[in-house]
Amino acid sequence: FTYQIDEASNRFQPQSGRYHLYISTACPFAQIAHIALNLKGLQDHVGLSITHPVIQLTKPDVDDHAGWVFRDPSDAPLQNKKGQYSYSCEGCIPDTVNNCKSVR
Repeated sequence: FTYQIDEASNRFQPQSGRYHLYISTACPFAQIAHIALNLKGLQDHVGLSITHPVIQLTKPDVDDHAGWVFRDPSDAPLQNKKGQYSYSCEGCIPDTVNNCKSVR
């Protein structure tokens, strides 16, 4: 990583609410970032959005591309691409910064 969030930096000043972390709990590297966020005590300063852990079609009316989708925890459970099993939306946090519905 070339740049760091640092008070001495002119480019990336630390500021509460300035940064937002996007993760999927299906990714072990993203889980590490989420753990670090909490261990550093930054959860009140850095926003967080968590995608549904099962890949879904991002634009089913347009193409067959699949990716991560943002859901509200109160949404109905989703199935995998094969239509098997049912996966709860519990633990998902919608994108409140850009209001995206998916990550392609």
